[in-house]
Amino acid sequence: MFFVHLIEIDATVVGIVAQEGKAYRFYAVKSFFRQLEDRVFDNPESARIAVLALSPLRHKPRRELQGCETIIGQPLLSVM
Repeated sequence: MFFVHLIEIDATVVGIVAQEGKAYRFYAVKSFFRQLEDRVFDNPESARIAVLALSPLRHKPRRELQGCETIIGQPLLSVM
C-alpha cells in the first residue's frame, strides 16, 4: 500500500508526494517547483519545507503570509 499527499500553497496544489516504501518522492504540479521533481524525502513534512524554501511567498513578511501556509492533508489516495 502507498499514499499520495497533496502539497498546497494558498489553496493551490504545487506538488504531490507519493510514498515509496519508507520514503516519499516529490512530483511537481507547478513548473516553478520542477527542480524538486523526483527528489526523495523522509516524510511529507520535509517536502513541504523544501517547497516553502523555493516559494516566492517566503520573502514576504509573516503577516502577509497568514492563510498562505503549505498544507499537507490526509492521504489523497490509498492503493493496496
